[in-house]
Amino acid sequence: MIDKISSSDSRTGFAAYIDDELVGAGEIKHQIFPNHPDYQYWQDGVYVPTEQRGKGISTALVEFAIAKAKNLNWPALYLCCEAHLVKLYESHGFSVANMDEHKFIIVHALTH
Repeated sequence: MIDKISSSDSRTGFAAYIDDELVGAGEIKHQIFPNHPDYQYWQDGVYVPTEQRGKGISTALVEFAIAKAKNLNWPALYLCCEAHLVKLYESHGFSVANMDEHKFIIVHALTH
């Protein structure tokens, strides 16, 4: 189960639970970064503890983030990740948009 745990006009934090145990969390936010002023809508991370991985929790969190961003009428959702995570996000409709030092900036164009 995914619950929204905090929200404001510019950010939404959310968490995943199994049997009332916290098993993952994520956040989306509207923020302008000086290095990338055209990328304003961000998935600011998804975290699932090692012992909880392989259960579909990250998939649920990413899908929740995408759905919430669509609900907010955001045009796209960006995130910054390391190379080994690109395939995971590509499986959810993201594609590489840019590089930032040693990390990839990837985007999911949102259709409404």
